[in-house]
Amino acid sequence: MAVSETGGPAVTPPRQLRLAIWIFWCAFVTSSVTNRALLSDVLVANPSVLAIFGIKALIYIALTFKLLRGARWARTIFALLFAVDVLDSVSDAWLLISIPRGVPHVPILLGSELAFDSIYAYAVFLLFSRPSASWFGIGQVGNASQSGFGR
Repeated sequence: MAVSETGGPAVTPPRQLRLAIWIFWCAFVTSSVTNRALLSDVLVANPSVLAIFGIKALIYIALTFKLLRGARWARTIFALLFAVDVLDSVSDAWLLISIPRGVPHVPILLGSELAFDSIYAYAVFLLFSRPSASWFGIGQVGNASQSGFGR
């Protein structure tokens, strides 16, 4: 049996939390690969776009570990990043729609953005509903170490 940092038995995160993280990462990787493949000419011309993607992936990896440890602030940041991603998708859609007709990638890129945001929304929903919410100490009255900031 695994031992936690406090010396007691390790507790496994709820299935719903693990599902939220799993579906988010499947959508993130699929959407990223699709977008990078369709925009390879842009990436060759602008390697900084790959650097931005790498930083974004590192942030999500760090948040994933914190979510699995029960940090409430990580759940909030995850939801805020979702809101930022939706705004980014809306601006991307506006730009993609303004591309002249005949570019075959536009419907696929828009569909990829919509699919990713829908799955991301479901992952956020799973994080904020039961039983995942209980993993973050929501509704518990007790000592300050359960506030999530110490995790």
